Amino acid sequence: MAKIEKGYATPFFIGEFAAMVYFLVVTIVFPCCWLITIFLIIYGNYFWKIVMLTYLFYIHITNAKFFFNIKGNGFRFLRSNWLWKQLRLYFPVELVKTVNLPADRHYIFANFPHGVVTYGCSINVTFDIDNWLALFPGIRPRQTILNATFLTPFFHEYLRCCGFISVSEKSLMHHLTTRWRGDGFTSNGVVIMVGGAQEALDSHPGQYELTFLRRKGFVRVAIKSGAAIVPCFTFGEVDSFDRWDGHRAQSWQLLIKYLFGISITLIKGRGGCPLPFKRRIVQVVGAPIDVVQSDNPQPEYIEEIHQKVVESVKKLFEEHKSKYVENYENVKLVIN
Repeated sequence: MAKIEKGYATPFFIGEFAAMVYFLVVTIVFPCCWLITIFLIIYGNYFWKIVMLTYLFYIHITNAKFFFNIKGNGFRFLRSNWLWKQLRLYFPVELVKTVNLPADRHYIFANFPHGVVTYGCSINVTFDIDNWLALFPGIRPRQTILNATFLTPFFHEYLRCCGFISVSEKSLMHHLTTRWRGDGFTSNGVVIMVGGAQEALDSHPGQYELTFLRRKGFVRVAIKSGAAIVPCFTFGEVDSFDRWDGHRAQSWQLLIKYLFGISITLIKGRGGCPLPFKRRIVQVVGAPIDVVQSDNPQPEYIEEIHQKVVESVKKLFEEHKSKYVENYENVKLVIN
């Protein structure tokens, strides 16, 4: 087993600053970009109306044709810089490899749980990738995001420069069947937060409640593309925030998730503010599950592979919880 050590403590307040910057980027910038766009279209002069409408048209046309990604690994200075290293050290966030992954094929990394904000996976896969490159050389890390979020005006330019891609099936198939070696990488590692918004709504400290018994789309994509599925479990992700809004999602939160596919949670961190608790976060990457490629996957085979993923996730949790979970004897894994 290989791992990246957590390193040294961050300078006073630097880690807190990095954590707040990340939180604001994830939660505030996205809606603000849409508000600015709508404002300019409705209240702007003819110049701004034409510019914004043309820009929106450009986004959707180019996304449909080229999946609007940047070839290669994005811009390195956005994916490995001093600020995000301070965020890694703030919790700290660690990355653990259980087996070697050859870079001669594509992978779907099925990561659990989502957590409220997804600090661990995003830091390891997107914002501070040096550790990833050391453990998985040759595998280009690409984190997925909702298509609606990925197409957000202005914001999506930043997302694609950081290596994000849309989680739509067409986008996934493109990245899992295309090889581009101009940057030295030989395969793509596409990371999917399978539990998504529902798992975020179910996130509470000390509780590991996963949502994926009925989520089999990623398995179908894996079979159609021939990509291996690599289960990942991020311990401590659920401990970064507590909740103001009770143990279960409220009706208005479920309605927003149904309409827009996103989750809105009333969180509280240190001092009751949206500053995450300093809790150790460890992402454990499991062994790959190979599939037999098929352009027309049969339901029985999809179910067979999906069950292997379920059992592999359970095994990861049980084998590693004693090392990364406090009072692990009383912590159970719930899969819905």
